[in-house]
Amino acid sequence: MRAILAKLCVVGTLLGFGAANVDAGMLWIADKANRLVSIDTNTWQTSYKGKMSKQMTDIAMDGQGNLFGIDYGKLYSINKNNANTWSITNGTSEVGNALGFVDGKLYSMKANYLLEINKSSGYPVKSRYTGRLTSGDLSAHNGKAYMVSYYNKNNYTNVLAELDVKTGRVSDVGSLGRKNVYGLAEADGKLYAASENVIYEVNTSNAKMTKVKTLSGVGQIWGMTSSPYTPPIPEPASAALIGLGAIAVLGRRRG
Repeated sequence: MRAILAKLCVVGTLLGFGAANVDAGMLWIADKANRLVSIDTNTWQTSYKGKMSKQMTDIAMDGQGNLFGIDYGKLYSINKNNANTWSITNGTSEVGNALGFVDGKLYSMKANYLLEINKSSGYPVKSRYTGRLTSGDLSAHNGKAYMVSYYNKNNYTNVLAELDVKTGRVSDVGSLGRKNVYGLAEADGKLYAASENVIYEVNTSNAKMTKVKTLSGVGQIWGMTSSPYTPPIPEPASAALIGLGAIAVLGRRRG
């Protein structure tokens, strides 16, 4: 019995001191002036990280919190703490203007094509025909992938579309009602879009955008992504309750 209680105490101690940060409410944006900025969607406070050496058409963060960017011809690694930028691609590669992770894989988009990108080399490893133009971003949300598109050069009004990354099939959800929607990202279980320096919440049933926040000190947003979700570890009080509950059960069994 003493051995069991000792083990429970150790488990409770580990749980109590292991509280993890949950960054699901953190957006990241890259603007036309090369600024890298994070946004806390709980408070809508911004934090300027630095100026990137390259103008990114889009950015994307993987499940480990590594930040990537593209500028049509190269894939880059970006230090999210200070915006320092390194080229991953040796030479040039036509990687398009949209970037996003879906089910752990990195994808980019260019006119008519979806490309799966090797994040170690920056080169496409697979391509899927979409037959659609891309406005500049794609994002996973609630088990689906979405992209921002437009119809043609005579109609730049942006459209939200559902994207099947396995086949390249694109299904329109509806008009976003605006032009220059270059950012798309999921945070806090919601899908957000960016146009100019304004963040909108997007209804994925009808593509209706609701204005959430106008950002000061930020130029036209060219790319947007979000921090990966990290499941929280119980707080010390919760861990203690778990341990006490287990002890109580063992005590009743012994008596």
